[in-house]
Formats: sequence, C-alpha cells, structure tokens
Amino acid sequence: PNSAEALAGLVRSLTGMQDHLAAREIVDQLSDEFREKPAMQAAIDALELAERAAESAGDLDVAQAAVAANPNDLQARQDLAMALFATGDNAGAMAQLLESIRIDRSWNEDAARMQLLEFFKTLGAANPDVMTARRQLSNLLFA
Repeated sequence: PNSAEALAGLVRSLTGMQDHLAAREIVDQLSDEFREKPAMQAAIDALELAERAAESAGDLDVAQAAVAANPNDLQARQDLAMALFATGDNAGAMAQLLESIRIDRSWNEDAARMQLLEFFKTLGAANPDVMTARRQLSNLLFA
C-alpha cells in the first residue's frame, strides 16, 4: 500500500482484465501525492481510456455497419476504433485511425491522430501493434 509503483501495476492489471470498477475504486482512494507519480499517472490514463472505450464496445456492430455504408464517415471510423480497442483488437483500432488520417489528416482538429497517440501511450512503445502503427503513421505523415 505504500508503493505507488505497485499500486499502479495493480490498477494496470485490473484494467487489463477489464475490471474497471475495481481499478477505479483503487484510484479513487489515492492521495494526490500517489496520483502524481509517473507510474500511477500512466495507469490512470490507461484506465480512463479503457473506460471510454468500454462505453463504445456495445456499439461495435453499429460502428462497423456505419463504416461499411460510408467509408469516408470519419466519426464512424473514430467510434469503430474505440469499440475495437475495447474488445482488445488494438491493431484493428489503430488501422481505423490510420485510415481516417489518410482520408483527412486534419478532421476534427486531428482527432484520429490524437486518439492514435493516446493508444500508443497506453499500450507502450514496445507493443508490436504500436510499432507497426507508428511506422504506418510516419509513412502517412512524411511520405
């Protein structure tokens, strides 16, 4: 209980197991001092992203249908990316965001790029899906 790093690991583990309520309980009981630790801040960011994504998970079929009906509907792609992320399809989620960037890089104040960077941060630089998506993003932005 006295180690912010250990508690951050517990929050990340619970988040990874999709037990957001238990993770949120721990976070809500933390002091400001613990919340400000880098490891805990990263765990809180991951939890908040997982909570937002979980809200989209139920709309997966709707989002897939919307993208299929209109591939240029960038809001539908954004919604689909969040729903895919919630189901654990990280590569699929990032692919949707990359396609949004390809279609219109600046849509909604770079919403797709900002969401993609949040996925990168949450999953970590060593994640194979992140490494692949980073290369693809680089190609889109600088090619």
